[in-house]
Amino acid sequence: GDRVPEIIPDERWIELLKLPSTESRKKLYG
Repeated sequence: GDRVPEIIPDERWIELLKLPSTESRKKLYG
């Protein structure tokens, strides 16, 4: 889905920056 959380913890952002975009999407939207 394309639902984007309104608030994302800084820790989450750091994890996303370290992961490939596909993995990031899994953690964010999965």
